Amino acid sequence: MQSSIVSRNYVFKAMNKSPIKIFKKTRTIEEFNRLYIKILQSCQSQNNRTIMVASCNKGEGSSTIAVNLSRIIAKKNNGKILLIDANWRNSIIERVFNIDRIPGLADIISKNVELDVSIKKTEIENLEILTAGSAVSDPVSVLNSEKVTNCLEKLKKDYSVIILDSPPVIPFSDSLYLSSVVDMFLLVIEAEKTRWEVAQEAIQKISAAKVKTFGTILNKKKDHIPTMVYKKI
Repeated sequence: MQSSIVSRNYVFKAMNKSPIKIFKKTRTIEEFNRLYIKILQSCQSQNNRTIMVASCNKGEGSSTIAVNLSRIIAKKNNGKILLIDANWRNSIIERVFNIDRIPGLADIISKNVELDVSIKKTEIENLEILTAGSAVSDPVSVLNSEKVTNCLEKLKKDYSVIILDSPPVIPFSDSLYLSSVVDMFLLVIEAEKTRWEVAQEAIQKISAAKVKTFGTILNKKKDHIPTMVYKKI
């Protein structure tokens, strides 16, 4: 496994009760900007264009990171950005952007639906969405299909960066199958909740999958110093 391109110091504050929170606080946006710069450098130096975001376990905020990262990159990048919902276990991207789930990724792979009728536009000019699509009874068998690789190769021709929101690493093997066809893996770890042993187990699984580039993000870190004090530091 190569050294992390993302420091464990990339921290994002706790979410509210909605499925996805769009970060608006200046300090949080700045952290995403720094993450964007790191990813941009990696894309330029190693031709990394497909980025998978997954957590150790459910509820650690990987979908929130994937959505907000996609928005930041789309606003700063001249090329088109595609966010793919590859999480058939808990698909929520369509709810965030208020778009139809079907057709989507599953329909492209299993039903030969065309890409151009499956991809949806968003209110952000350069950001488009490929939803999870129809329900899948056995996600691993679908992800293990050569059609997934072919689909991503086609998409790379039209998008400068592709971000995939994926199921958690520990309970499911979906992300590990997907990791073989992406360039970069970002592991989301929840601050003050995910045990060190659990994070290590997830990292070992990712390492065994021989991911090209790997990084970690510490999510939901609580501020123990008031914001007004931070501003004076």
